[in-house]
Amino acid sequence: MIKVDVDLDSLPNVYLFDGNEVVVQFKVYNFDNNKTFYTDSNGLEMQKRILNYREDWDLEYNYNIHNDNITANFYPINSAISMKDISSGRKFTVMNERSQSGSSLFPGEIELMQNRAIPGNDGKGEDGYYYERNSFNRGIRVPATYYV
Repeated sequence: MIKVDVDLDSLPNVYLFDGNEVVVQFKVYNFDNNKTFYTDSNGLEMQKRILNYREDWDLEYNYNIHNDNITANFYPINSAISMKDISSGRKFTVMNERSQSGSSLFPGEIELMQNRAIPGNDGKGEDGYYYERNSFNRGIRVPATYYV
């Protein structure tokens, strides 16, 4: 097991049409997970996820209209995200110590959202400006630990 500590200081201020999203990426070379990965989004079991696919909703049609293919492929990660190589059966898992969102957008890659700041309503959830600040009116510091 490898322990990875990430300590992200505050993001810069965001202005009209600006925004910042900081992710942590883990890449395994010569690894083909066939667009499939697993997330622990309920704390009880791993859920199978397929890139750009929903069983009960036409994701490809809808994201082509709204250009939401990246955000539509991020899922809540309570404690782990994993993928399996289709040819060798090797598994690669990243465990996080706090709830985050994550995905596997490219073969052999796991990505977890560390922090984000947006200047206004992006139409993808809660209305309004999203930039968390501390008591000194600076962006929050976001430390995280990952176990690979």
